[in-house]
Amino acid sequence: TSTGAFSTTGDVNLAANITTTDTDLTIGGNLVVAEAATPTLSTGAGTAGNVLVSGTTNGTTGGVAENLTVQAGTGTVTFTGNVGNATNATELEALTITNAGATLFSGAVTLANALTQTNAATGATTFTGAVSVGSADLKGTAFNVNNSFASAGTTAFTNSGVLTKNSTGNITSTGAFSTTGDVNLAAN
Repeated sequence: TSTGAFSTTGDVNLAANITTTDTDLTIGGNLVVAEAATPTLSTGAGTAGNVLVSGTTNGTTGGVAENLTVQAGTGTVTFTGNVGNATNATELEALTITNAGATLFSGAVTLANALTQTNAATGATTFTGAVSVGSADLKGTAFNVNNSFASAGTTAFTNSGVLTKNSTGNITSTGAFSTTGDVNLAAN
């Protein structure tokens, strides 16, 4: 726990929580979740600290799948690199964002299990890279899907703003697909 900002310039192998109080939390390199760990990166539930992971975000090969939770209050959440991968089903396989303002996934998101936003993001959620998840339960205002978005289970967008899908790739869902708000489609 840090009452000031927390930052690294290199890679982090994480087995426990990192918590700040209303200040930024920055991982300057790759984030690897330790074997069987379920850590939380948190700046507080009602606070404005931002969470940034500059490199890739993944788990540890072998054993059981890892989960990561991110809590940014009203701050932004940014994953600059890829989140998860399709190489091994026992690495990082679930991501939950409990609270956030704007949320940006710049790279691919590949998780065998759930991608979840527990509470509605107060800013836009943007997916720049391809997304492939076991299921998606996403809550927020606007959503920008700028590449393919595939779910092996149900896909639910609880959106008070517009869900915009650009012309690159399609949205596919093996299970039910739903939105609660308007949708602007440029692809299937």
